[in-house]
Amino acid sequence: MINTIVQNIQNFYDTTVFFVILAIGVFLLLWDYPIFKSMKYKNDTRITLVMGIIFLILPFVLYAVSRM
Repeated sequence: MINTIVQNIQNFYDTTVFFVILAIGVFLLLWDYPIFKSMKYKNDTRITLVMGIIFLILPFVLYAVSRM
């Protein structure tokens, strides 16, 4: 089962996917987060911050899994 998941990630993963996921994370942190923070939407601000951080970490996790 684990080998199947790793194989699927290896087939799916390339540099375009890596940079798109990073770009989404940067967009969330540099654009959406300040907007929600200035509007004082606490729940949206928190969710955007967490999603931005996850999208900055996710490409490296996928890269590590694809190298297994």
